[in-house]
Amino acid sequence: MLLGALLALLSDDLKRTLACSSLSQIGFISVATALLAANHDTTLAAGGALLHVINHALTKLVLFVSAGVFYKTYHTNDLNQLRGAGRGSWYLMLCFFIGGISLAGVPGLAGYISKTLIHEAIVENMHVWQHSLLSLVEKLFLLSGGLTLAYMSKLFVTLFVQKPVVSEHHHHSGSVKPDWLTGLSIGVAALGLVLFGALPNLFYNEILHYTADFFHIHPHEIHWFSTVNLLGSMTSLMIGLLVFIFVVRLFLTSRDGEGRVRVIQSSLDLESRLYQPVIQIVCFIGALFARILHSTSGWLLTLLEETFFHNRNPRIVEGTDDHFALYNRGYTAPSKYSQTLAFELMLFGVGLIITLLYLLIVNH
Repeated sequence: MLLGALLALLSDDLKRTLACSSLSQIGFISVATALLAANHDTTLAAGGALLHVINHALTKLVLFVSAGVFYKTYHTNDLNQLRGAGRGSWYLMLCFFIGGISLAGVPGLAGYISKTLIHEAIVENMHVWQHSLLSLVEKLFLLSGGLTLAYMSKLFVTLFVQKPVVSEHHHHSGSVKPDWLTGLSIGVAALGLVLFGALPNLFYNEILHYTADFFHIHPHEIHWFSTVNLLGSMTSLMIGLLVFIFVVRLFLTSRDGEGRVRVIQSSLDLESRLYQPVIQIVCFIGALFARILHSTSGWLLTLLEETFFHNRNPRIVEGTDDHFALYNRGYTAPSKYSQTLAFELMLFGVGLIITLLYLLIVNH
């Protein structure tokens, strides 16, 4: 949850930022799932996990398809080269804006609904268990939600607000236009985020009742836009706004002599500064260990043969088979497809579907 948000905040690649964002949102879903596993009577956690899966799918449909439009037009995901690439593309700007603020949990959009349920589930279990760890989980939840607004603001400002790149190799005129089918898919998903968030009683109550029936728990009456819920959302959004102003704009944005604005300082990139060195160290240690084993295996086998395993002349037992000529000479060629990974994955998928259908029928 927090790690994915940090990676997205420090990334200067459009699709990688969205991928790290997905990692963070899966963290939100995992928190709700963990609360449900610990307390089977919480409708809030069950509904929050299910609704956030739905909302995240719709949101990333808008954002990833929009990112694909940028890549198809300019053949790059580098945010430093995509600055201002979407200026003038009002339709794409509106859809991307709706997806971004929905992912951040702005009230009135679908992301707010599911995040509110998860937050209320955390608070509910805090009162039940009186455990300080849940208080820490709530703080991480609010911080991660704030970072979501920060990195989505970074993307939106970079793509649609900043001045386009003008150089010998790159010139953006703001002419990013999706084809009609792509634009339709983005628009329908963005409209769904607005409708689901503005009318949660109409669209989500039936899903929550079905979820409660599935887990055999009593559904809660939820006041979506109560003062307490809005206060939690505003707290997270305020954190994100402060991070964007005082961290992203001041520290993660640098200017060179030509006035070019870089989205991120390379010295703060976790991939190049942390993960790649760690992977290289682990690979070096593994190679060193393998070389040591390879060099010592020869003299170790020699030592064992001289001490414990002495060579002996084996006694050969001669035998005859009077029926050898009667054996049928046949060879059955195995099916090539039955020995492939795809066949195994297909069988796994079929078994998983059968298991889920069984659980649905039995628990109904």
